[in-house]
Amino acid sequence: MGSSCSSINNISTEFKDKPSGCVPCPEGNTPGNPGTFEDIHKKFENLNPKIFEGARILLKKNISEHFYVTHTFNMNSNMKSILLTNQFQKQYGYKFGAFYIGTKQVGNTEKYPVLYGDINPNGHLKATFIHTLGCRYRIKLCTNVKKSKFINSKASIEYRSDDFTLSVTLVDPIIFKQEGTLVLHFLQAITSRITLGVEIAYNAISSSNVGSKTNIAGAFRYSTGFRTISTTVGQAGVHICYHQKQSDQLQMGLEFQSNIIKKLTKFRLLYKLDIPQTNSIFKGFVDSEWKIGAVFEKKLYPIPKASLALSGILDHIEQTLHIGIGLIIEK
Repeated sequence: MGSSCSSINNISTEFKDKPSGCVPCPEGNTPGNPGTFEDIHKKFENLNPKIFEGARILLKKNISEHFYVTHTFNMNSNMKSILLTNQFQKQYGYKFGAFYIGTKQVGNTEKYPVLYGDINPNGHLKATFIHTLGCRYRIKLCTNVKKSKFINSKASIEYRSDDFTLSVTLVDPIIFKQEGTLVLHFLQAITSRITLGVEIAYNAISSSNVGSKTNIAGAFRYSTGFRTISTTVGQAGVHICYHQKQSDQLQMGLEFQSNIIKKLTKFRLLYKLDIPQTNSIFKGFVDSEWKIGAVFEKKLYPIPKASLALSGILDHIEQTLHIGIGLIIEK
């Protein structure tokens, strides 16, 4: 649903090692809550390396147990290549971020309300607000403000039962013109390993000759914990992901995407290597477009809470090589 509307679990990991859902999995044969439709490919997506170019410095300051701020500096000599290449994080210059997690605890690890966002000197603001009503209801409000205009705005309400999740999302609504996109997500846990879901998106555009359009997609996930295969199939195409945990140190993933509208097919192989003996993590990918990329992160001891990141991507077709070096410091 967009980078400004990330899952609450991604923010919870700043404070907890193992985030869990609002409705904990019950004991016995009950399948438990399956999570959200957005996270159907989450295990595979967590392997994605955050590739960047040039120099990057990230300073994180913990103000309190529930609040911290970040300062990010991105410097590079070829910003055009970053903007045109999907593999790169589309960020450059300076960015200030703030994160707040409240005191209302739901389940074992989640806390609400959650408010986070970032802004750059050009005034481009991204903000997200997440709160819970009781244990099973969540509301999410996300927006981007660029050149005094609201773009990619989303408002959603979500209900989590013991074995299914239902959510309704309104994207970029323009009430007076009766424009916008209404998205309905339903994800049902059939067993503890099998999950089925459906997405219905209704897009209303008054200025278009078509007027409105409805898209339907289905989802399937089978997970044993160590192996997960997830699929989404719709009118636009097919998306299949496979994730496997080889050991405590090595994880691998394979992705297949076929876009019928754009007539594009793509394969990707991802891997993550965690080496606890050296306090380092290595993530990389190889795809069918002849691109190879990787990110290496290493804890810097004896400096407390500091990490060094090295990034690189090689494009054989364009015959280009992009390299980045980053420093992360937490106080």
